Amino acid sequence: MTRQAPLRVAHVIASSSYGGAEQALVTLLGALDPRRYTCWVVCPPGGPLCAAYARHANGLLPLPLGTRDAASWPRLVAWLRALRPDVVHTHLWTADLWGGLAAALAGVPARVATVHGEYFRADAVAGLVRARRHALARTYRAVYALHHRVIAVSRAVARDLRQRPGVPVAPSRLRVVPNGLDLARVEAIQPLSRAALGVPPGAPLIACVGNLFPIKGQRWLIEALTLLRQHLPAAHLLLVGDGPDRAALEQLAAARGQQPYVHFLGARADAPAILAASDMVAVPSLAEGLPLAPLEALALGRPVVATRVGGLPEIITHGTTGLLVPPAAPEALASALLTLLTQPAYAVALAERGRAWARERFTPAAMAAGVTRVYAELTTGAVRGRAV
Repeated sequence: MTRQAPLRVAHVIASSSYGGAEQALVTLLGALDPRRYTCWVVCPPGGPLCAAYARHANGLLPLPLGTRDAASWPRLVAWLRALRPDVVHTHLWTADLWGGLAAALAGVPARVATVHGEYFRADAVAGLVRARRHALARTYRAVYALHHRVIAVSRAVARDLRQRPGVPVAPSRLRVVPNGLDLARVEAIQPLSRAALGVPPGAPLIACVGNLFPIKGQRWLIEALTLLRQHLPAAHLLLVGDGPDRAALEQLAAARGQQPYVHFLGARADAPAILAASDMVAVPSLAEGLPLAPLEALALGRPVVATRVGGLPEIITHGTTGLLVPPAAPEALASALLTLLTQPAYAVALAERGRAWARERFTPAAMAAGVTRVYAELTTGAVRGRAV
C-alpha cells in the first residue's frame, strides 16, 4: 500500500518571546508525528523562542507580524504560494489577521486559528485605551471569517468567542482543545536556590509568572502581599515577566513599603525552575485563556492560588486541586495565600491532587490529538465549513 504523504502545515505566530501561547506552540510542534505532519513556522525575528520553533520545524520564516506590520503580509502570501501548504494554522491575534488574510489570498485550502485568550478586554484600563478596547472587542472576531476552524484553548475562551457582544464566531467553526504541558521538560527542572533568587533562606516564597500587563493583575498581588506580611512578615514575592506595567508595579511596591520583598525578575527562560523553588504559585489575573504557569506549578507539585476567571477554573478545582478567589480582591487573595502557607499538610494534599490532574488531562498527546482532529475535518472534507 502506498504511504500517504505527510500533511504540510504552516504555523504563523505573532511572537517569538517567552509566553504561554509561544510555549504551547513549541509543545505542539514537538508532539506532532513527523511521519504524518511536516511543519514550517512563520514568526517575528530575533526572539528567544525562534530556536525552539526551528528545532521542531522543517523551516522558519522570520517575519514581523505586529499591528503595524501590514507590509509583511504580501511577503507571506508569496511564501505560502511557493510552499503550497495543506493547512495554515495561526496563533495570536495579529497572526490570525495577517496569516488568515495571506492564506486566503494564497488559496490555502484549510485555515485554522488557535485563540489563546479573551482578546481586547477592557479590564484594568481607563480613558481612551478602554474606549478603544471596547470598540475592538466588538469587531475583532470578524477576522475569524477567514478561517475554516477556530480552536479555543478553554471552554471559557469558546464562550467569549460565541457570546461577547459584537461579531461572534459561529459555534459550527469552534473547537475546544486545551493546551498541553511538556511534562518531561517541566519535571526535569532543578529548582533554583534561594540565594540565586535573592531571597533569605526559609522565607515563605510566592511566585507569579506572567507578562506585566494590567490584565494580569499583579497589582492586586502586591496589595495582597502587604496584607499577608502583617501575619507572615518574612514572606517574599517573585514576579517573573516583563511588560509596560513594570514601572507602575515597582512604584506600587515602594508606596506600600514592600520594595525589599517584591523581586522583579524580568522575562526568564528558567521560569519553571523559579516555580520549583517557590512554596506556592499565585495567578491573580483579571482574565485568562488557559495559562501554562499554573499547569507547570501543578506538574511541579506546587500549590496554586488563582482567580476565578476565564479558563482558570478548568485547571483549578477549588479546595481539590488548588484555591480560587475573586479577581481584584486582595483580601481574599491574601487569606488564601495565608491558608496555604500556614497549613502545609493541606497545601501538600492540594498540590498532589493537582499534579495528578495535570498529568492526566493536559498532555502534549491530548493537545496534538485534538489539533489533528481539526486538521482531518478540513483536509478530508468531511466537515468542512465555509470561509470567505
